Amino acid sequence: MNERRSFIERLFEADFMPHGHCFLWNPEVLWMHVISDAVTAVSYLSIPVALLVVHRRRRDLAEARVLALFAAFIFLCGLSHILGIWTMWHPIYRAEAVVKAATALVSVATAGALWPLIPRFLALPDPAALNAANEALVATNDALTTEMEERHDLEERFRMLLESAPDAILIVDQDGRIELVNERCEALFGYARSDLVGQPIEVLVPESCRSAHVEQREGFMQSPTRRRMGDGRELFGLRCDGSMFPVEISLGMLETTTGRVALASIRDISDRLEVQRELERLNQELTRRVDDRTSELARRADELARSNRELEQFAYVVSHDLKSPMRGIASLAEYLSEDQAERLDDDGREQLHLLKQRAARMHSMIEGVLAYSRAANQPAPPELVRTQDLVEEVLDNLAAPPGISIRIESLPDVVYPRIQLAQIFQNLIGNAIQHMGHEDGTISIGGRRVWDHLEFRIEDSGVGIAPEHHQRVFAIFQTLAARDGNEAGGLGLAIVKKIVECNGGRISVESRPGVGSTFSFTVPIQPDSDKSDAT
Repeated sequence: MNERRSFIERLFEADFMPHGHCFLWNPEVLWMHVISDAVTAVSYLSIPVALLVVHRRRRDLAEARVLALFAAFIFLCGLSHILGIWTMWHPIYRAEAVVKAATALVSVATAGALWPLIPRFLALPDPAALNAANEALVATNDALTTEMEERHDLEERFRMLLESAPDAILIVDQDGRIELVNERCEALFGYARSDLVGQPIEVLVPESCRSAHVEQREGFMQSPTRRRMGDGRELFGLRCDGSMFPVEISLGMLETTTGRVALASIRDISDRLEVQRELERLNQELTRRVDDRTSELARRADELARSNRELEQFAYVVSHDLKSPMRGIASLAEYLSEDQAERLDDDGREQLHLLKQRAARMHSMIEGVLAYSRAANQPAPPELVRTQDLVEEVLDNLAAPPGISIRIESLPDVVYPRIQLAQIFQNLIGNAIQHMGHEDGTISIGGRRVWDHLEFRIEDSGVGIAPEHHQRVFAIFQTLAARDGNEAGGLGLAIVKKIVECNGGRISVESRPGVGSTFSFTVPIQPDSDKSDAT
């Protein structure tokens, strides 16, 4: 201990000549050295402090050992300059020598640590390269920022789309765990979103179907195809409260950065199945009613056919039983008018004339009843009829008075029972001639296509019919003329109406007294008659 103290004391012994004697205490030289050493010492002592601050804030710039050596080396240099000032007046050269020796040792150590770092320093980029790297880094950063913003925007759109979907949406990973659900899924199954995410999808599947569902899910993950799940089978979902409900599920697969995920769209079809069951019930009820109605119509059709046969037979029997007496009455009237005329006075001859008229009218009515019955019960087979030729034949048979002008327009051909069509035209044209009311007049006969039927019309300039009698003229045994002055039995238009309606058509009349009448009837267009519509 005494030796150590003796060494330290000797370091600070001033038994030499002060350094100022070397300058002969010249003030200019002396103070130049003192001031220079002082400034240098202060500068040297501040550098280690700066290095310490840099090391603490940027530990990545250099190794701590090198910085410590630099700090010690520069600190000792500063201390050497301080001792240089001190030895100007106090010659403690031994202490100064120790400091310089320490400075030399630290300098050698610093140089030894610095040389191996030279290649690393030389490899550092120059300012231009650093600027280019910084610019590239800024551009990359901007691109990443833009990409992140776009990705965030896409994620936001996807989230909005997911939440606005009308169906429950589930995203399931390859292990069958739920990754994402939408609000509709929460409402449908009764779970909170946080309770579903991370759970196996089988929590939403009835327990009886879970084992099969696991196999099907794994198979779908291995061979994914966009399809509807469970085609041909009933599927059910399991709510949080344990209740089950029928569902319809559509499956899809998405490729993400983390792997494949399955997308499931789930729809509650309880209402649809209820509607289907109701429709099936209504369909069965409708089918039953249709069957009942069909049976009823068939029964009534049979009854109507039987009734028509009985009516036809009755009409034939009645007409046959009436014809014989009527022929006898007609023969007696003819005998009286020819062989007993001189025995009759004027009144007797008038009564005999009325008898002959009424007998003829009765014969016409009997024939009309038979014709009316045949029109309903003896349908004739349809055939292609050249209507123009048929009407001309009818006019030849009617032999209209020469004062009546008859004009025939271009008439389309039809598929219709020929005899019945001739009967229609003969009755309507004959009716127009009979009720012309004057010696001269006009009759126009025309036809045209109207949508899905043909319309024929017979227009005359006769006496006309009052509006209140338009429907009456088609009734059986109805005539607007005086019965004794008209041989018609009131069956012609009734027979026409029956024939037209039995063949699927309609008949109507437009007329005003003193102006004339227009009778129109329709004929449904048959496929065979399409080729003749333009005629």
